Amino acid sequence: MALNGNPLTLDCDTAAKLFRARASMWGADPALRWKARGIWHSASWADYLAAARAVGLALADLGVARGEVVTLLAENRPEWLYADMGAQCMGMIGNGIYPTSSPEQVEYILLNSQTRVLFLVLDEQNAGFRVEQDVFDLLGRGGGIDAVAEHAHGLRAHVGIQPLGAVL
Repeated sequence: MALNGNPLTLDCDTAAKLFRARASMWGADPALRWKARGIWHSASWADYLAAARAVGLALADLGVARGEVVTLLAENRPEWLYADMGAQCMGMIGNGIYPTSSPEQVEYILLNSQTRVLFLVLDEQNAGFRVEQDVFDLLGRGGGIDAVAEHAHGLRAHVGIQPLGAVL
């Protein structure tokens, strides 16, 4: 019935398959809960799947291929999960960088991971941190990275693509 006799895996051999199976089973149930400005919010499994799908399709539309690296530089937030799972469901590799990382650490990770797309979240908590300018300086030096930046709400896609926050 299940892979290796474990009913939790639902015969799914990848995280992406398990995610889609769980979203199908638990559609209306809460998948994510978070607090924003003192108010609790939630997203259902169906919402989570739809948001991840939108991000994955947007990445594919940018020309990101299976096996290429999609990096997120952000604090914990639902959009991180949408982008990471969207990338994984499209066969891309999700890579995370903590916003507390030094500019040298960010540069090392970006260059050594062969990042193709970067989701960069800048909000009121870390907008004063110099890493965003250092990252954009790094992007300007090449490396084949498409910058995807956000400034307060939702993820903003590459130039010419509508903001993902509107899709999410």
